[in-house]
Amino acid sequence: MAVAATAQAWAFDGKYREIDWNEQLDLSLQQSEQIQAIEKKYHEQMYQLMPDKPESKRKDGETRAEVQRLMADMRNEMRAVLTPDQLQKAHALMLEQHSKMRLRMARRLAMELDMPIEQEHRLLQQVSSMEDDYDWPMDKKQLDEDRDKFKAVLKSVLTEEQQATLAERRKEARERWQSARERGFPEGEHMDNMLPLPER
Repeated sequence: MAVAATAQAWAFDGKYREIDWNEQLDLSLQQSEQIQAIEKKYHEQMYQLMPDKPESKRKDGETRAEVQRLMADMRNEMRAVLTPDQLQKAHALMLEQHSKMRLRMARRLAMELDMPIEQEHRLLQQVSSMEDDYDWPMDKKQLDEDRDKFKAVLKSVLTEEQQATLAERRKEARERWQSARERGFPEGEHMDNMLPLPER
């Protein structure tokens, strides 16, 4: 299990780092410091669960359960810091940013697979139509659900040949990510760069 991949779920980091949360949510200095402390605490705990760490001696199932528990705890602590109005705004910002990221991923995929324009339009239309009914910050269950929806869209749009090409490129990306993790994640190397695959 790639524990480091769960970094995408951080409420104020990972895939949502493009948003200036302090400005958008008008966080007070105290709120900002509290959130930074929460993130730091859970980043450190997640890091200790990485399979190549000596401290990590859990089996995969135990690690998965611990990751889910940590993410749930982090989620609850972060929500407790914000006011009801800030929570509502954070939710709206998350959905907007998440939709934009999916479309960027779809466009990148269309370019990498050299899709015909009609197929690209069909892919973008279906990705744009994906329903968003998630709570901020997204937990692992919600992230997995969204990933499965994206896979289903790809399966309905991509040809078998395109799916095979994507599978090969994902394998290469996974190998690059593994190598980057062993080197300490240099800038530009991140699990976010991997594309989800449709089930074959």
